[in-house]
Amino acid sequence: MQQAKTVTSGLVLRQTVTKETDLILTVLTPDLGKIPVIARGARRKNSRLAAACQLLAYSELTVYQKGAWYMLDEASTIELFDGVRQDFENLALASFFAELTESVAEEGSPAPELLRLLLNALYALGVLHKEPLLVKAAFTLRLLALAGFEPLAAMSPSWTAAPSAVGRSRKSRCSTSCTASSTAPPASSRAACRCR
Repeated sequence: MQQAKTVTSGLVLRQTVTKETDLILTVLTPDLGKIPVIARGARRKNSRLAAACQLLAYSELTVYQKGAWYMLDEASTIELFDGVRQDFENLALASFFAELTESVAEEGSPAPELLRLLLNALYALGVLHKEPLLVKAAFTLRLLALAGFEPLAAMSPSWTAAPSAVGRSRKSRCSTSCTASSTAPPASSRAACRCR
């Protein structure tokens, strides 16, 4: 019985050695989400799958499902991000991005936004040569938003007030709680009062 084959694009998030010549890959795809893929013979010399099985390789993959696993039948690399691989700092940061993405992505759930975000971050590091700290901040913030942990960016009304006005309102609140009259509070309550 012939297995139904699926053609998809995907980025390798993790590579694990198994047996002598096989690899287990964690691949992020736009339509299948995060999937476990077995690449038989990928570690053999002159393997046609070797390039597409590298960490952070973006490839067109032909896979078929066998139980809970996907088996890699064919692969054609689209982008290897050589600019990222040639700089140790960029490679370390890209690996960090891959780990974060793997922890957020769900198996079997389509993830086109996650894949696009990761590809854009790798492109910014390797091709555009953007500042790594800026790419890291932008990637992390957007990944949190996609994962449902978007920080609230709206400013609180107290943040918009001038510092002197904030200080006066705090002091006026504190003075009413520290002293009920115009006389100085006793020494024991002076220590508890922060505005004096």
